[in-house]
Amino acid sequence: MKTNADILAAEQDKKNLKKISDAFSAGRIDAAAKDYLDTVYADGMNGFRNGFYFLGQTLGAPKTPIYPYDSQNGDAGDKELQIADVGPSGTYIVHHRFDADPMRNQFFTFGGTNIQLFVSSIVSVIVAAQKSVGRAIDKVTGKYYDDYLNDILAAVARVLTKHKKAQSIAAIQDKVEKRFRAQFISFPAPEVLKIIGNMFPEISVDFVRELDKIVPPFARLNDIFRMKMLFDTVPQINAFITHVQHIMPESVIKIRNKFYDLDNDRDYRDAKMIIGFNYNGQIIPMEVICNVRTFFEFERQSHTEYESLRSNKKTQKNLVNEMHHNGVIQYNTIICQAVHYLIHRVGWNIIYEKDLGIDSFFRGFPRIEKLPYENKIVDVIIDKIDNNVRNEVFTLPATPRELSEQEELSVFRYIAQFILFAALPYSYKYEEIKNMGFPGKVFNFVMKELYRYYENDVL
Repeated sequence: MKTNADILAAEQDKKNLKKISDAFSAGRIDAAAKDYLDTVYADGMNGFRNGFYFLGQTLGAPKTPIYPYDSQNGDAGDKELQIADVGPSGTYIVHHRFDADPMRNQFFTFGGTNIQLFVSSIVSVIVAAQKSVGRAIDKVTGKYYDDYLNDILAAVARVLTKHKKAQSIAAIQDKVEKRFRAQFISFPAPEVLKIIGNMFPEISVDFVRELDKIVPPFARLNDIFRMKMLFDTVPQINAFITHVQHIMPESVIKIRNKFYDLDNDRDYRDAKMIIGFNYNGQIIPMEVICNVRTFFEFERQSHTEYESLRSNKKTQKNLVNEMHHNGVIQYNTIICQAVHYLIHRVGWNIIYEKDLGIDSFFRGFPRIEKLPYENKIVDVIIDKIDNNVRNEVFTLPATPRELSEQEELSVFRYIAQFILFAALPYSYKYEEIKNMGFPGKVFNFVMKELYRYYENDVL
């Protein structure tokens, strides 16, 4: 028996296939692009269910009901949905728990007998509607086609340069561009060979090898289905990505982690995975965006401003950049607070290890080789931390017993590694986290040293 969602999805499938057919008839796409889009838009319900299959495989059963989600204002409805009503035409939010969380239950506040986690293992998942087929066609024929053509022109230049025919590059590129602008073409080799065949038949094989490497514009469409996963900290996200690679390695097509990437104009941070599901021999991609809650809120605000300031590029860029920067500051404030709670408990655990022979959570985590920076950066910062401990600039207050220098070094090395592992580096300006006392002093020292490296490319 078909559910409400099945019926609605089948109706939407028909509309999608009609739009694809219309685009083909109008010459906007060729047969190869039409075949691909027909396949990935043929069964929206099946593709949508793959998203929930992914969540079940990687996170297990949800911890809450599914609710409708309004992506415009960021609000979840208060009426829980029946499974029969959940389909690819809507957007939903559901909450899971990440049991493989390395940060699990480490950060909490307490008063008397009441314990309150301020970093949790709960993951909020926003399962978005299937990408509009109209928007997909616009992307394939617009931005993705432009990128595809630029790749073709670059390949033409490489081959001609390799064969010492650089003087012909501009003329050949001009002919290629006119041909590909006149008609949508998914596979470049045959068309380019028609252009250069008579002039340079001896290098046709090299042209084919280069051009066959180029991804067709329709295959650049990696978000037919989408979901956004919100965590409390970046280490949780890093651990989740590793978990997915372990659970379903054959399904991971691509991973891009930009939390530590400062070479972007908007100072935007997130991590993305492209997960592929097989449907009748064709891989249907799903984009999984992983972000932290604090940054997500600033991202939503910046998107609103970005849309309203399209006419003023400079103002738009500066405002969006500042909003994203503020998201980094707010996130780092949480990590600095985590340092405040960790710093004494790390000391206690070191004592337990030495005096009682107990192997604690803190041994070897996070490992230096797992840190997201070059070893030379980490080595220099750890060396400066060691010097500050030896010179008594950094000393642990109110320890349960007097610690040896080596014990204090162990504590501060761990804390420095945790900061480098969990905090986000600053992009265009350094920000000090204020009013955090001694833990804030340590946090700010590490982050300033890291910023100095990126600002001057030297420590």
